[in-house]
Amino acid sequence: MKTLLRVPEIAIGHGRAADLGKDVLGLPGNPRRVLLVIDPALTAAREKIAATLAGDRINVALFDALGGEATAAQVDAAAAMARGHRAGAVIGVGGGSALDIAKLAAAIAPAGAGAEHYQFCANPLPSNPLPAICVPTTAGTGSETTTTVVFANAARKKAWAWGPQLGAAKAVLDPALSVSLPSGLTAATGIDALTHAIEASTNRNSFPANDLFCHEAIRLVAAHLPVAVCEPTNLAAREGMLLAAALAGIGINNA
Repeated sequence: MKTLLRVPEIAIGHGRAADLGKDVLGLPGNPRRVLLVIDPALTAAREKIAATLAGDRINVALFDALGGEATAAQVDAAAAMARGHRAGAVIGVGGGSALDIAKLAAAIAPAGAGAEHYQFCANPLPSNPLPAICVPTTAGTGSETTTTVVFANAARKKAWAWGPQLGAAKAVLDPALSVSLPSGLTAATGIDALTHAIEASTNRNSFPANDLFCHEAIRLVAAHLPVAVCEPTNLAAREGMLLAAALAGIGINNA
């Protein structure tokens, strides 16, 4: 017997990130204080998102001490900042690493233990995670729709955490935030999404209801990845790839 896991609410459209303040205020408890986890290279996006949140009178703490692969130390620092700021929610903006840091920091912030306490499901995640909103700027990992986080531990070994507490409350897919991604990275991340969809629909855990997400992700990649690589500012192609990655994330999460 197969069960489709919960899918976060997905909002998609050009300029959709401008409504992030309303998204935050619509979360349980109507939080007015948030932690923003964002890739430091996304200067323009950071300024726009910060202005959007300020316009809705949301108090923001910024965490951008990240780069490359997510690490346990980065997750712990972000969680500590969320606690110190008394954040009621966490927003992650960037590639898979930024989203993974945001999701795990949101999950462990209500408790005192660090990320490594939960690696490989050694201990159950806190039952009262902060809600997380994921805003991907690359179309690859699908972290915005999975309940898995990957990070490097202190021994520099790849570790993971898994559980429903790591599922985002909402995913916001704004193609305008991905147009600056270089062609090489656009291609590489797009192949990552394609691989997730193929793997999820062909392994022994595949099932027809989940295949719907996987097959549509494959179709979207085939239709939009070549255009996104050759025409980086093509918003239709960028939107198609963001949706493909999100659907592939749903697929790999279920299979």
